[in-house]
Amino acid sequence: MNLPLARLAARNDNAARETTVGDILIEWARQTPFGVAVADGGLGGAAPRVWTFDAMRDDAAILAVALLSRYDPGERIALWAPRCAESMLLQFASALAGLVLVRIDTAWPARAMARILELSGSSGLFVMGDGHRDPLSQAAEHAPPALRETVDLADRRALFAKHRCVDGLPEVRPDDPAEIRYPAPHSEAPSGEIVLHRDLANALRRAQGCAPAARAEDPSWIEPLAATA
Repeated sequence: MNLPLARLAARNDNAARETTVGDILIEWARQTPFGVAVADGGLGGAAPRVWTFDAMRDDAAILAVALLSRYDPGERIALWAPRCAESMLLQFASALAGLVLVRIDTAWPARAMARILELSGSSGLFVMGDGHRDPLSQAAEHAPPALRETVDLADRRALFAKHRCVDGLPEVRPDDPAEIRYPAPHSEAPSGEIVLHRDLANALRRAQGCAPAARAEDPSWIEPLAATA
């Protein structure tokens, strides 16, 4: 089974700015609240799903609060999942929450993934199956002791769980780290790259400017902005 890819509708605004990933989502939602932001073909043959910019901002903000009830700003959470709308949502939510998203390419086997979790100091792991592997059982088998939780992105109750009250979102600066990326393995030793909010936000904005507009009825998905660096 091949998971459908997700995409964001194109926007034409390419000038570099001192901004953050969360800021650009809020800006897009303000400018075009009811425009189609994300079109996803659905998981496991489910009906296509569509988010407006307004809905994506709201869902990301809700998830950001849920994440902050389980993690402190600046903590690192890992993503080991194929490209999908849920991984895009986690990208925006972690950015709003001031968390650092450790993006682990799914080409890394489970043992190497566990090593990356240790190297990056990740406190949580977010996974999703692709029809060829069971990431929850693999993660449970190899997870380091410091890992506090492993969450299936398809399990919305676990994803949006709140463990404590949260008093708003933290201030996030353009020069704060947004992600640490471990791309597809070219050697046995994992090597991560830190991506700042400023750099990722402007990369997302440039990608928006050259991407075709999303149409919910179009089954030919393109790669999501969540894959952009």
